[in-house]
Amino acid sequence: MNNHLKPSWLSWPNWKDSRELTRAGLVAGLYIVLTFLTLPYSFGPVQFRLAETLNFTSLYNKRYVYAVTLGVFIVNAYQYGPVDMIVGSLQTLLFLWLARWIGDLVVAAFAKGTSAQIQTIVRYAVLTLVFSLSMFVIALEMVVVGVAEAGFWAAYTQLFTSELVMLTLGSVIMYYVSQRVDLER
Repeated sequence: MNNHLKPSWLSWPNWKDSRELTRAGLVAGLYIVLTFLTLPYSFGPVQFRLAETLNFTSLYNKRYVYAVTLGVFIVNAYQYGPVDMIVGSLQTLLFLWLARWIGDLVVAAFAKGTSAQIQTIVRYAVLTLVFSLSMFVIALEMVVVGVAEAGFWAAYTQLFTSELVMLTLGSVIMYYVSQRVDLER
């Protein structure tokens, strides 16, 4: 993650490279499989999607922002259909990019000169917080489509808490995986 502060952080991956497509496809496919393995806990106001652990891959390579977004798009067709496919996917895309950007800013401001390990932990913490806070989008969607029976704040609290727990646990898993698998390539 040392080359993270490139000015072209929002540029597209080289999709002409078959290795880029393959790696992105593997992450998108893994997102789908992990989501369906954890049914029925993957949907609803309390979501424990093990697949959310893959959000951390977006910190290593921008191709994974698109891969996770594609995985979300496909699995969201299962529960709530087109509305969730669009809203959930756009929420994922926007807030993964935002978490990458804020993580880079926080590292540059507070963790510059520290070890790569500390910088990674800071980025993980930022993504966990940003993505958990972003659950207001999903709570609002659930209110609009009529599945949040207890209202917005109850849905948001449940979604925020479940996302925070899942990403906190997932960060440990992904950090361990990242020590053994080169996710930057």
